[in-house]
Amino acid sequence: MTTRSLSRTAFFTAVSKGAEGVGSVLATLIVARSLGPAGYGVYAQVVSAVMLLWPLVDMGLDHIVVREVVAGADRGRILASGLAVRGLAGMTFGAVAIGWSLWGRELGLPTALAVVNILLVRQVSNLVCRALFLGVERVENDAVVTIIGQVLRLGGLVVATRLGWGLIGVLALPIAAELAQALLGFALARRFLSPLRVTRGAMRHLVHEGLPILIRLVLVTAYFNIDNVLLGRFLSSEEVGLFAAPFRLVVGVVTVVVPTAWALLPSLVRARHGRDSHDLMRRVGPLASVATCLVGGAFVIGAGGLMGLTFGPIPSLPQAVSCLRLLAVLPALHTVAYLMELELLAGGRQGRALVGAGPALAVKILLDVWLARSLGPLAGAASSVAADVLRVLLLAAVARSAWMAHAALPIAVLGAVVAVGSFGGGR
Repeated sequence: MTTRSLSRTAFFTAVSKGAEGVGSVLATLIVARSLGPAGYGVYAQVVSAVMLLWPLVDMGLDHIVVREVVAGADRGRILASGLAVRGLAGMTFGAVAIGWSLWGRELGLPTALAVVNILLVRQVSNLVCRALFLGVERVENDAVVTIIGQVLRLGGLVVATRLGWGLIGVLALPIAAELAQALLGFALARRFLSPLRVTRGAMRHLVHEGLPILIRLVLVTAYFNIDNVLLGRFLSSEEVGLFAAPFRLVVGVVTVVVPTAWALLPSLVRARHGRDSHDLMRRVGPLASVATCLVGGAFVIGAGGLMGLTFGPIPSLPQAVSCLRLLAVLPALHTVAYLMELELLAGGRQGRALVGAGPALAVKILLDVWLARSLGPLAGAASSVAADVLRVLLLAAVARSAWMAHAALPIAVLGAVVAVGSFGGGR
């Protein structure tokens, strides 16, 4: 991949994921405003519970398909076999999730809708649009598909909220947008594919290659979703909502930066441990850190207005504002952690990425349980920041990334801004 090709790929990936990130933020505002803190708390718990099963369906196949396509594998065979693996896994674990929700619970239909969206339809569009188009360096197609999908999704959410369909509506209508995105992706991908054919050998190969990534995905996905599930056992739905909405707003930034950084994967795979690889990361790492730190600073400054826009004038609004200010440091921390994991993945050392994810998840769970009663919604924010700091430190020790020294400075400055904004009278 030439410098020009890399720049073009990164640009269109940023456009695609920028649309996805903006869509995520707007969707959070629409749903939270419609359902209120308590309703959004239930929504977050349903989605997070289903998301815990997502890595068992994803299995890191996006990364594997990119590597296989870049290496010259038969695209039709790899893509079809990947879709077959995901389809079987999605139906299996989706049935488990729906059965568990129906057993003595009242959230069977919302869980079923979340399963269809997260474990089935979205997995198809991810593999076709994100992986295939990146592998063949046609990411402008991904940008077109994503923008159309986000417009349809947001339009569906607006319709659902105006018609007063509640939780069922905000879970059901986005499925149509995901289906349209998947079908359009297939239409644009046809010219880059040989005939689709599923083979047992390719399925076994994909599963074998994806196992180390799967273990990491299980830990990282649990890391991002365990708060809503765990805090739901200690706090009220309203308190969960006061943490979950700010968290989703912050994650919207990660939705942009992390997949954009993923556009570096083909170049890193080719460069491996060469000097070009190190030079590339030395330029990209600090730049990504500065960019996400600036966004974090904007969250600190505008936290009050953004939370007021999200929930309206409610008595417990200061708690949500404090949550957002504490969470503002997460985009930068998670971005540099992902870049280090990307280096490890490109070098065939994906197993080492587990060094950060496992301990960070354990710390988050312990802090959630320990702080839930005393801090309320702030327990999730405090545990998330502490766990992310630990994750970055452990990955820095394993990856030994030279660019981390430059990336750490803006993160430290943002940490000071967050501390002043949260505890220094910035409320």
